[in-house]
Amino acid sequence: MKIAVFDHVGNFGGGSRFSRALLLALRKNFPDTHITFFGRRSSIAREDIYEEFAAAGIKVNYFSSLDPTKFTHKIICILLTVVNKFLKHLGLDSLFRNGIHKEIKILSHGYDLAFFPWPYLIECPSLNCPMVGVFHDFNFKYFFGSPIFSETQYHEINRQMIDWLEQAKPIVSSQFIASELAKFYPAVASKVEIVHLAPFTISHIKNSESHEIIKKLAINRPYILYPTNLCCHKNLGILFRAIFLLRQEEIKVTLVITGPNTKSVTGMVSANGIERSTTEYADVIGLGYVSNLQIDALIQNATAVISTSLYEAGNGPGLDAWSRGVPVIMSDIPAFSEHLSVLGVKAQLIDPYDAKDIAKKIQFVLTNYDQAKEGALQSLESLNNCTWEKVATQYHKIFCNLVQKYQQPISQRD
Repeated sequence: MKIAVFDHVGNFGGGSRFSRALLLALRKNFPDTHITFFGRRSSIAREDIYEEFAAAGIKVNYFSSLDPTKFTHKIICILLTVVNKFLKHLGLDSLFRNGIHKEIKILSHGYDLAFFPWPYLIECPSLNCPMVGVFHDFNFKYFFGSPIFSETQYHEINRQMIDWLEQAKPIVSSQFIASELAKFYPAVASKVEIVHLAPFTISHIKNSESHEIIKKLAINRPYILYPTNLCCHKNLGILFRAIFLLRQEEIKVTLVITGPNTKSVTGMVSANGIERSTTEYADVIGLGYVSNLQIDALIQNATAVISTSLYEAGNGPGLDAWSRGVPVIMSDIPAFSEHLSVLGVKAQLIDPYDAKDIAKKIQFVLTNYDQAKEGALQSLESLNNCTWEKVATQYHKIFCNLVQKYQQPISQRD
């Protein structure tokens, strides 16, 4: 089977870590499956996956229409960069992305299946092979206090999503997101497949190596880690309030935050928010976007991993923490609590709207660390059967069924 993977965005963090882990597992466990990954040159370089994919037998190609190194595109891309900066203020920056679906139609020729890890903000192409899309969440359907997408992008996603769900096989990673899909798009709810994910920490780092990475990042242990971004639904403000409440009780906590643009949060917590300062005097340290190896080391060495998010498809950082025997503190939201019932893991559940409750649960982990660590080690044991081999097997079965069905006469297809 020949699979073309089209990733026109190359998301920061969990999105890219998901694609990396899944594709490597597919190649390892199904060597007869030939995979070609098409992506942005910039995101492939950022995630440093070219050599890793090539070593696994995954071909890596770049979208020509999104590649500024192509001579014929250089001048156009420079102009579009300037224009997009202006259009971004108007919420129209996605206009020039929509042509990518035409290139995908050409590139898909000769492949048995097209796989889209993130089918958002792109027109659904009409292909001569079956399509599979991973619909991670539907956060664009909600307003959390500040917009995640511009108004134009919101209407664009809503319009495009209908075509995607009708023409592609939808896969989600939790029962909660399946219920969200059924709520917003009931006509296609029966098509959805649920495949729970494994931890993204697929690199094995020796303790000595991980300690050296932490040292180079100038992070002093102990610390609590929140891998995230600055979107409103990540709920950072109330977490800062909780850290402030702990400091008022003379409980010292260092909070490390990673993700795009998070360097701006470095400083001391106060009643009004973060008072920005140097790392040396900060109790909240923003590292910005870090590499796969760095985030794995940060998780491995954390006292606890926390997420105060209001809406997610699942807790990726939590999975990574459980896989390393690290305690987890997380919001009591449906997708997160689903991990407890499906995987049998343990966590301190928090009310994400209550700073006092968050502070209380952090304090519990700090003052009862042996108990928290014991629960984390039990969670590690519970994850023995939660592997990317199992995830890849489920995906491969879905892919094979679609390809087999597509090869049948139209009259015989369901």
